[in-house]
Amino acid sequence: MLAPNSIAIVGASDDPTRIGGRPLHFLKEAGFAGEIYPVNARRERVQGLPAYRDLAAIGKPVDLVIVATPAAAVLDVMRSAAAVEARAAVLFSSGFAELGEAGQAMQEEVLALAQTAGIRVLGPNALGLYCAESRAAASFSSLFEQGLPRRGNVAVVSQSGAVAVHLAYLALERGLGFSHWITTGNEADLAVHDFIGALADAAEVSVIAVYLEGARDGRALVSAIARARRNGKRVVVMKVGRSALGEKAAQSHTASLAGDDVVFEVAIRDAGASRCDRIDGFLNAIYTLAKASPIAGDRLGLLTVSGGVGVLMADAAADTGFELPPLPPDRQARLRQICPFGSPINPVDVTAQAMNDMSLVTAHMREMFDAGQFAAGQFDAGQFAAGQFDAGQFDAGVAFFMNWLKSGHLAPALEAALADAVDDEPAVPIAIVGNVAEETRKALEAKGFLVFEDPSSAIEALAILREQSQAPAEPRPSGKTVAAGDVLAERYNEAEAAGLLAAHGIPFPKLTACSTSGEAADAVRAIGGPAVLKILSPDIMHKSDLGGVRIGIPPSAAETEAAAMLAEVAASCPTARIEGVLVAPVVEGVADIIVGARRDPAFGPVIMVGLGGVFAEIFADTATRLAPVMIAEATGMLQSLKGWPLLNGVRGRPAADIEALAEVIVNLSRFAAAHAEGVEAVELNPVSVGARGHGAFALDAVIHLS
Repeated sequence: MLAPNSIAIVGASDDPTRIGGRPLHFLKEAGFAGEIYPVNARRERVQGLPAYRDLAAIGKPVDLVIVATPAAAVLDVMRSAAAVEARAAVLFSSGFAELGEAGQAMQEEVLALAQTAGIRVLGPNALGLYCAESRAAASFSSLFEQGLPRRGNVAVVSQSGAVAVHLAYLALERGLGFSHWITTGNEADLAVHDFIGALADAAEVSVIAVYLEGARDGRALVSAIARARRNGKRVVVMKVGRSALGEKAAQSHTASLAGDDVVFEVAIRDAGASRCDRIDGFLNAIYTLAKASPIAGDRLGLLTVSGGVGVLMADAAADTGFELPPLPPDRQARLRQICPFGSPINPVDVTAQAMNDMSLVTAHMREMFDAGQFAAGQFDAGQFAAGQFDAGQFDAGVAFFMNWLKSGHLAPALEAALADAVDDEPAVPIAIVGNVAEETRKALEAKGFLVFEDPSSAIEALAILREQSQAPAEPRPSGKTVAAGDVLAERYNEAEAAGLLAAHGIPFPKLTACSTSGEAADAVRAIGGPAVLKILSPDIMHKSDLGGVRIGIPPSAAETEAAAMLAEVAASCPTARIEGVLVAPVVEGVADIIVGARRDPAFGPVIMVGLGGVFAEIFADTATRLAPVMIAEATGMLQSLKGWPLLNGVRGRPAADIEALAEVIVNLSRFAAAHAEGVEAVELNPVSVGARGHGAFALDAVIHLS
């Protein structure tokens, strides 16, 4: 697909502006070194090349077949492609799955034929692809009308052809170049993750930029991103569709709190990718990742000629998790001597005085970004962690000069001052911000600076560079999946759900299922003190909303309360199956937690934990991971919660039994992974967590089957 030795274009046109003529024209202009076979039954020559009436007339195998015919003809073309032992096909044709059931059926028929013949398919409804190494311009995009894109280290993989073209134009204007440009269309066969996996092994690729509307196979996407990260690639993803997430599962706390987009975000970040939400941020991230060296830590140095913009940049730094350590006293003293009206702390304000003396810019830049003991390539993570570093050294910098770099009078002097401030190149990534003339931008970038027009955008892009610099090269280790070992029933009430989950390591207090109010009273007397009564029904999830939970009921009132509850719930929910009363002892812990699992349509089983009880959705304080997880990861999920201080002991409160709660999370995640095909969702809400050493107990259990 990416490096063919021969390409045939079925539906080739002599008109280089038509869809069937464009790829032929582009291939010729690109200097594609392999054989090109135009297929057109009505012409002897197409765009100066011998034409063939069909693929069979070529008389030899073809690596890649470009199909530029109406949808109705595609199946016959693919039969011919199979006959000439084609290895790959790019289907421009639209009118398939994007048009509904009839189109979907046609697409599946084409795919079945291709799979039988061993042909990999890009599309249908795809804008095509381009590979700089092979000069395979298998596309009809207007992107190639002005010649081949500049060659570079960025690979674009997009489900949308239009976004891929728009992004490429913006990137080329920004001075970037491409190694690959790939649009996947309907993804009948090859999907985004297939190309990420292939690009992970491409030496010429440094940055993989991915545009997604949805992930058909989330686990394969995670695996491909992780592979790219292991091979040193930086991966940035733009995913749209956040607003429609989680609508299909409103009945479950777990589903609404761990919606599809939450799962997607967690999954790709765990795999090592960064995410953007806007085209401009996406472009800035690609630009920065393609041009800048890694960022070692969180310390950001800000230089400005405007105090107000210094405050703006400080806010942006706080929003993105950067620290703004002050310059050490000796450096501040030197800067005060040469610029007494400025501020040498951080942000460092050189003031408009620099308009009269650009050497002030050089001096300030040197004091801020002198590499010291941490020159490029000499960073020692151990020394950094131990605090043994020069406090004047920042991990990255941003310098704001408004319109000076576009001023005919100021720009040459400022450009020279910035060049004098660094040796061969800056020791750390430094973004120069302001209005910049094109030639000046190129000169600054040649010197190793990044160039932006907006200071907040520059800081956001540096934050993504930091994230990619610090993301683990190895994906998170996956917990052990335990074989199911049991056959699921058709439905579960709470008592049955608790019994199944208890067999998988989830602790519950002693539960007694009772058919009548009299049996419930006997069970409460057996407990010997106040008890909890709950309605027992496979059809009612939020029992407390219907009066189906009564807490602290003494033995003397148990029968009356149970009978009243049965009658009240039956009246409130006449269609529900009422199977009796569940009796449990009162359990009081230091915190109520929700632990849930569900099957995501793209990523499979996921596990979620958060502050629980009836207010779980109001708090919306949750952490989500792909299941299964291990103890360390379960503990990390808890520590990431805003409510972690409540669990860890705050203001004299006892610390919760974190170890026991982490075990609950791990065991539920294993259960979900083991029953990925049969279980849609499981919810434990609440899990009552006792003080350290006193365990954690699920007080309610619901299982939704597929």
